[in-house]
Amino acid sequence: MSVTAMKGNLKNIIWALGERAVQILLSMVVTGLIARHFGVELFGAYQLAMSILFVITAMTWLCPAEIFYSRLKENGSLDISVINTSIAYRLAISVTIYIGLLTYVLFSISGANQAYFIMILSLGIIYSEPMGIFRFQLECRGYYYITSRIRLCSLVIKCAMVALLVFMDASPIPILLALILESILVSFGCYAFYKKIDKGYSFKLNTIDKSLMYEIFNDGVKFWFGLICMNAFLKFDRIYMESKLSSSDFGHYAAAFSAFEQFTALATMLLAVLGPILVYRAASDKILKNSMLMLFLFTALGIMGAAVLYMISPLLISILYGDEYIESVPIFDQLVIFSPLVFMDVALSSIIIKNKAAVFFSAKWSCVLLASFLINVIGYTQLGWQAGLLGYIVGWVVAFIFSLTYIIIFQKRKNLEAAI
Repeated sequence: MSVTAMKGNLKNIIWALGERAVQILLSMVVTGLIARHFGVELFGAYQLAMSILFVITAMTWLCPAEIFYSRLKENGSLDISVINTSIAYRLAISVTIYIGLLTYVLFSISGANQAYFIMILSLGIIYSEPMGIFRFQLECRGYYYITSRIRLCSLVIKCAMVALLVFMDASPIPILLALILESILVSFGCYAFYKKIDKGYSFKLNTIDKSLMYEIFNDGVKFWFGLICMNAFLKFDRIYMESKLSSSDFGHYAAAFSAFEQFTALATMLLAVLGPILVYRAASDKILKNSMLMLFLFTALGIMGAAVLYMISPLLISILYGDEYIESVPIFDQLVIFSPLVFMDVALSSIIIKNKAAVFFSAKWSCVLLASFLINVIGYTQLGWQAGLLGYIVGWVVAFIFSLTYIIIFQKRKNLEAAI
């Protein structure tokens, strides 16, 4: 690797870490403002809407970013036909999913607050998914620090708007509209900057390739089921528990998970930055070694972070949400104890993505979701909300076992190839 490339990677890593630190801080501030302004019960409805949004977003991923890695040129760019075909394809999928969501809300969601929250917060999938290709292109071409600035500026503007509306004692709907402002600014900000570096780009219908659309579908559908199962698992306990617990109990339960996921999101962000550098673009003989290095870094970060959060959890919850959420602390503590496992699994998953092991990926997350589903449904009568927590933890244990199994299989295969 050249000195210039190393400097570029280091610059991207520094920006990514700095961005995530600011994101965590500001996201906690926004969540805390909303939690205090909405109150425990309404905050539970907000968290339910966020959970449903998280799941349906995966349903739009019939064209995930992973399938474009093999189509990148040496400079990280994609052909204009690939970009425009993906935009048209993603837009059609997103609109279809949103219409399906509206139908679900109409017939399945009885509470007015939940219905409004879901419909407003989910508007983002219509534009953010199709426009996401520009952010992907910028980052693949070495402009991660630019996308970081765009996201940070958008986040700051969103935080300022939410804080202003809370100060004005606004109703929930304007606050929800302020929340989706961030994704609007990111989407169009990345598009505007991409136009600057690729002045010849334009969206034209005659550049949409129908045969390419079929290829994209064929590549994406292999991972689609696994991605849906993964996102469904990550939010299933809250979607299930919302109808089982009182509004107050669910508000405390959801608040604990909200704070916890701000921490574990750091693992996903690091994978997005380090994955391409250490694994996705690595030579075949270095993949396993680099994955183990990433596993060590992620494990160390998970353990250190968990230790700090466990020690300050009462203070953290109180600062974030206020004293009325103090019942969230025991739930948060139990989540934090096993959080290093999340970091370890995220690190190991890089090889699965690199090798495009779609069948294994889908098998892994479908088993994880099934384990969580069974524990929630069967265990609720005996354990109450603890069943949701147990299902979530056991799910990550199953995920880690699958990832570790794949590493062992991969190593045996490499040893066999070397012997031959």
